[in-house]
Order: sequence, then structure tokens, then C-alpha cells
Amino acid sequence: MASIFVLATLSAAVGSGASVAHGRVGSGSILPKTLSRLCGLPGPNGAVVQFPAGDGAPLVGAVAGNGKIGVVLANTSDGEICDWVANEIKLINSLVGQGYRVLFFDYRGTGRSPKAAGKQSGAWGEDAIGAASELRKLGSNRIVLVGASTGGIVVLAVAQTVKPVAVIGLSASGDPGATSTSADKGGLDGKAAVKALRVPLLFIAAKQGTFGFAPTEQLYRAAQTADKQLLVVPGQAHAFFDLDPSGPKVDARILDFISTHAGG
Repeated sequence: MASIFVLATLSAAVGSGASVAHGRVGSGSILPKTLSRLCGLPGPNGAVVQFPAGDGAPLVGAVAGNGKIGVVLANTSDGEICDWVANEIKLINSLVGQGYRVLFFDYRGTGRSPKAAGKQSGAWGEDAIGAASELRKLGSNRIVLVGASTGGIVVLAVAQTVKPVAVIGLSASGDPGATSTSADKGGLDGKAAVKALRVPLLFIAAKQGTFGFAPTEQLYRAAQTADKQLLVVPGQAHAFFDLDPSGPKVDARILDFISTHAGG
């Protein structure tokens, strides 16, 4: 049954948060072995990994935690692995602490992942598919897809293929379209995806969010699954909420949603 949760506390404006840039594989840089060294930030005990996308393109990611439930974190349009560490460390530590295996990854041609040639150059959906496959190879047989901003469109678009137990969109919004991505980001259609999906969906957005609220609301209203939730918080936070006053309630809703639909 569809539910709408509105938090009525005041919220400070927070943007998409800090960005952390790193050289790509193939540029002469050597990959660090740990997530904290990769990002130059304190974080969970995670290992840097390399794995293939769904179409075989090489990707760089990081894995933290262990467990039968795996959580894929898909980046924003201009984001990288370390943005999650910089802006969502409380959520990540909670996921790991509750026994989930978390996988971060850089889309092809971004962060540390090398570019792909030709028609493969913008296949971001294949990258998310590969991330889910990697978690299953590591022993996580139940997958939750989580996407920030454009990452929300990416995970919605691949959900039919990945077959997750749940999908979460954090300020889910397209680039450049409201709910779709350009060809160089996979040409993905979030609204078409939610009309076809029947998995549990959780959408989260800030009410005054310039880029995230309207697209998220559109996706929620278009979704046909019987189990869909929309959590609206005050303020302007986009994609990441840990640095916003709403962070604790957002994290609690995410953790409860995963626990309810993925089990322990």
C-alpha cells in the first residue's frame, strides 16, 4: 500500500555535498587497496575491487561489510565513490554495522573506472548490473539497489534485469531530463521503468529541492507497484542527507525499509 511520510522539522539547506576527485585507471595511477586510502577519508573497512560491468567493461569499486544482503550504491551524475564516504558515512556505517555488504562503484569513464569505447561509452545501466552481479559473486544473494540523484534513475532502469528485493531513490532525478538520462549516460527512462516495476520502492526527497523533489514526486506517482513509499523532508538537500538535520530520520527510514524487505 502506498505511503507518504512528511517530516515537519525545519532543515538547513545542503547541496549535493563534497566531491572527491581521483585519477582513473590507465592514467598511470596505482589503485590503493582500501577504501579509506582511495578517498583519503576515514570510513568503513572496505577493499578496493575491480570487476566487469554487465557488458564486460572494466570497473573500479569498493566493498565494505559482509552478509547475504548486498546494497549497491549508484553515484550522482557527476559523482564518484568517495562522495558517498564524504556525505553518507553515517548511513554506510549503519549498513555495514547491521550486517549488509555494501558495494560502491564508479561509472565507466568517471572516477577510477576507465572509459569504454564506442556504443559502450555511456552504458551506465550495465555498470549497475555488473555491481549487483559482483555482490552475488561475493555471496550476497539478496540485492537492494540505492541510487543518488541520477543514480536513482540508473537503478530504477536496471531493476527488471537485476531483480532486487527493493529499490531506493535518493532525490531520484534525470540528466538532462527530469526523469531520464542522455545517451552518454545510458539513455535511461525512469518513468517507464517505474510503470513496469513491481518491487518495493522507496523515494526520498527534500521539499525545497530544486532538482530532486519534482522528478521524485513524478516517479512516485507513476510507479505501479503496490508497495511504494515517498518520504519528503524539509530543506534543499539533494542526493545525500547525512549532513542535513533530516539525516537521522532519513537513515532510519532507509534501514527500516531494507530490513522489512530484505530481511536479516
